[in-house]
Amino acid sequence: MSSVVDVIIVGAGPAGTAAAIWARLQGLSVMLFERAPFPRFRPGETLHPGVELILDQLGVRAQVVARTCVRPTGQYVSWAEKSTFEPYGEDENGPWRGFQISRAVLDAELLSRARALGACVIQPCRSIEPLQQYGRVVGVIHNGRTIRSRFVVDASGQAAWLQRKIGLSVCRASSPLRVFYGYRESSKPLMDFTPQIIGQRGGWEWTARISERTYHWCRLSFDPKKRSKEPPQSLLNSEPSGPVRGADVTWRNVNACVGHGYFIIGDAAMVLDPAGSHGVLRALMSGIMAMHVSSNIKYSGLDEQIGQSEYQQWLRGWFETDVKELGKAYEALKPIDQFYAQSTAS
Repeated sequence: MSSVVDVIIVGAGPAGTAAAIWARLQGLSVMLFERAPFPRFRPGETLHPGVELILDQLGVRAQVVARTCVRPTGQYVSWAEKSTFEPYGEDENGPWRGFQISRAVLDAELLSRARALGACVIQPCRSIEPLQQYGRVVGVIHNGRTIRSRFVVDASGQAAWLQRKIGLSVCRASSPLRVFYGYRESSKPLMDFTPQIIGQRGGWEWTARISERTYHWCRLSFDPKKRSKEPPQSLLNSEPSGPVRGADVTWRNVNACVGHGYFIIGDAAMVLDPAGSHGVLRALMSGIMAMHVSSNIKYSGLDEQIGQSEYQQWLRGWFETDVKELGKAYEALKPIDQFYAQSTAS
């Protein structure tokens, strides 16, 4: 048994759901595969005010605003022994406000929107293989069923589904880095609603209050021997909410994030550690950009190679810019010898 759709997307995080939403808004048929049941827990709930325009374009702004308890106007930054409050900005309507929102909530709203627009969602799904023909990815095989598509989109995050399946090379731009993150609950306020990041020679530590009772923390240590799963001192008088988790955040990108019949988006395409603060925004925008190119190829006669080259250059340029900026920030900390960063520009 086989079927045909315009786009197959693997992964229902922000990148995959943004791609599904944009594809449906452009009139493309979509099948979206997600291996895990929701909710899932991921670090990185801080969204800057600029994300509102993207959420509006995706049709989820009102829902996200309604489910966001904390809207900070900036963040406290203590970096290289200099401490300051960094506001997001303001206009005639007052200060700009970011979002402290659970990733589980954001994922749910985006997936609901994709479903409402007619995307076919298969979840949970663990058995899926890319289908290749004459050097082109032409679909997937799911539980013995062949599903063909004009494009396959890998939005699997750090699972790197397509990169692993078809053997794409990865370029690393830093020494090995790993973050640990967790959630804590307290009936008494332990900090105000402004997130804070503290950067020192050994690494950095980020804490944020994401609701009346819930706090989120994330830590990166440059020295692998000094990585700790203990919560920050400011959150010791609280109770754990779920296990402490870890993630590989070594800076890296897939050399060929587009190819014959495929796009790779979000963290499946490139990874920087959370101090770069663009993870969710990059996921949303890469999903939109990939589907913008795909719809132009189908409806406007855009040459596939030209469109995909534009996507590759756009994403690689973003990665290089963030590597340089984050590298400069880390240089100010005078990090220990175990850390290095390098450009991947060719």
